Amino acid sequence: RAMLLSLWHLEDHLLVMRSPLISGDFRGTIEIVNNLETFDQFSAMIFWVMVLAGCGSVLLSALGGYLLVKQFLKPVQSLADAIRNVKHKGLHERVEQHGDKDELSRLAALFNDLMNELETSFKQQKQFVEDASHELRTPISIIKGHLSLLDRWGKSDPQILDKSLT
Repeated sequence: RAMLLSLWHLEDHLLVMRSPLISGDFRGTIEIVNNLETFDQFSAMIFWVMVLAGCGSVLLSALGGYLLVKQFLKPVQSLADAIRNVKHKGLHERVEQHGDKDELSRLAALFNDLMNELETSFKQQKQFVEDASHELRTPISIIKGHLSLLDRWGKSDPQILDKSLT
């Protein structure tokens, strides 16, 4: 029955295979010895290559993940910047839209539409206030003039005072 042994002889690592040999009247043992130093060096080299490759792939994956996340979150950051700018600069800020047809692009388009409607609404409100202010100036001026006239000449005459109130 054959045996396979791993032995150390001085500084050499050896692989020994022993097998009985029987041929006619001859009985003996065949022993095959192979030096494993080259294999051990190769194993150590493969180990360090695997460790370095593993570390490199982890670093490369982390860098790739960071770049991908940064690219994917760019529309969200753009939207956040636009909202912050609206807060500080007014309603003229819009989100830059990219050609993608994803949820973030639709959200950016919706934000821009909302800002357009708000801007239009504020312009209409401002125009209404300006128009109402202009329209109310004339009657107020007439009433003010009439009251001034009454104050000067008519407050002591009940007939003029009655006519003015009517």
